[in-house]
Amino acid sequence: MLGMVGLFGLLASVPTLAQTTDTPAPATTVVTPPAADLPHVMVDDPDHGNMAAPRLAPPTSPSIDQRPTYTLRDCIDLALRQNPDLLISKKNIEAADGGILAARAAFLPQLQGNSVLERLQQGFATIQPQDPDQRPDQYYVTVQVSEALYTGGANTNRMKIARLAKSTQMLNYQTAIDTVILNVRLAYYAVLLAQANIEVRTQAVDLLSRQADAEQNKLTTGLTSRTSVLRAQVSRANELPALLAAKNDLLNGYVTLSQLLDIPYKPGSNDPPFQVTGSLGYSPRKYNLADLLDKADAARPELKAAANAIETEEKQLIVDRSAILPHIDAFAGYDVTSESSETAFRSYEDGYTVGLSGTWQIFDGFAAAGHMKSTKARMQAAIATRDQTRLQIEASVRQAYNQLEEAASTVESQDQNVTLARESYVLQNASYDAGLATQLDALQGQVDLTTAQTTEFQARYDYLAATAQLQRALSGQFEIVNDTLPPTAPSVQPLPADTTQKKDLGPGDTGGSGSGPAPSFPPPAAPVPAAPSTPSTVPVTPTESMQPENPGPLPPLPVPSPIGPPGAAPYPSAIPNNPNPAQSRIP
Repeated sequence: MLGMVGLFGLLASVPTLAQTTDTPAPATTVVTPPAADLPHVMVDDPDHGNMAAPRLAPPTSPSIDQRPTYTLRDCIDLALRQNPDLLISKKNIEAADGGILAARAAFLPQLQGNSVLERLQQGFATIQPQDPDQRPDQYYVTVQVSEALYTGGANTNRMKIARLAKSTQMLNYQTAIDTVILNVRLAYYAVLLAQANIEVRTQAVDLLSRQADAEQNKLTTGLTSRTSVLRAQVSRANELPALLAAKNDLLNGYVTLSQLLDIPYKPGSNDPPFQVTGSLGYSPRKYNLADLLDKADAARPELKAAANAIETEEKQLIVDRSAILPHIDAFAGYDVTSESSETAFRSYEDGYTVGLSGTWQIFDGFAAAGHMKSTKARMQAAIATRDQTRLQIEASVRQAYNQLEEAASTVESQDQNVTLARESYVLQNASYDAGLATQLDALQGQVDLTTAQTTEFQARYDYLAATAQLQRALSGQFEIVNDTLPPTAPSVQPLPADTTQKKDLGPGDTGGSGSGPAPSFPPPAAPVPAAPSTPSTVPVTPTESMQPENPGPLPPLPVPSPIGPPGAAPYPSAIPNNPNPAQSRIP
């Protein structure tokens, strides 16, 4: 019986083994988390013209396939619900509510009850002869209601102080919201920038790898020198640290963003628990500096909180002064007292009391004067803090405005520079293959292209970051940032394949710069432009390989020759969109 079971198990495993060795593994099923856990990302479907199902990035491993994808709007919404700093600010508001309840208690009647039950020793505390009828047990019960009639303004101003404290905590909550949204935007933009830099550096390493391989092949045929091979290998090795740094920036960007969203990593895993999608879009806008300064001065919650601090010290000064003024209370009570003699007609006596009580601290050792002096000093410090806060806000507005202007000018200049750098690289590479340029010229063209691309993406990041900083300087009352990024960022377009990569050079083969007649080249054509009117996005997903040994080849551009007629470079079609931007910053 056991033998039959083993035979059937072996036969059942044969198709599985055949599928494992002869056929590719089946595609992993993408399972999106339920809507109750985390919001999905809706993207525009260009084929249907409406909102399509959530779209995830291409899977890299089964452990990453189930990660949700977030837009910038999704990240901000998650932060407003889950960020620990905002949760702490909400608890501070609840604590301020408790302070208001405590201050309001001084205006309500105070009800107190006292009772005493005691047993006296026979003959204790008596001067007269011992009464044989004295009760050994005595008791006393009183209930009294009191109401403060005049406290020198202490109760009224304590109530005002409590309300100012709650107002300040609510302003601090608004400040925390503005700060968290700024940090989320900056972290999100940093992830986009790291992804763009990875694409640029991967392209640079791939191009240098092609050149190094071509030089090595030429060396085997005696068409170049060892110096050229070493120069190409050194150039490639010099580019690898930048690629590693970009990949590390991507990982760190996800760490920062997950901390702001309060989404923990899986234990023992460095894979981000989510992925984001978007682009370093550029949509220039003009602002008036004077109008921005006026709005910041009128709307920043920090200025209102500073004004509350000054007013709080003014009220506290009145409370301190009330200590040297008379206090008057009204009271009414009911007392029950036991009779001391057992022969009395009743065992207890009862009755009510009504009256007024007043206290006046004539001399307190200058305690009240000391409190008033401290309060006056704190009030002057609060005034200085308000003035300093106003100057800091004005400086932040000016700095963000200046950075915005600089970043806009840099983006506009680098858009054209990238096109020129691409054209220069194609021409220099073709001239090098034809023997009309040196290897240094070809390497310099690649360096110039990489520098132009990274500078452009950095300028786009700086523009978005400056816009976020300017939004933070104005507070959330005035909206100048659209969290649905404009899809105007160009992706890193693939360059034409090198002529040295058309075939592997062997003994007897001639390369692009080998001996024999030089190949004829058509006249230089126009460069491959990055069409500014074509919307594009840079989908941000963690890279499949974080090792520099596998940078991954770039998809070849479908053109017949390196300098043939250029065609429009393909762009990703997924454009993130947010149909319902939030209108309120306070959830």
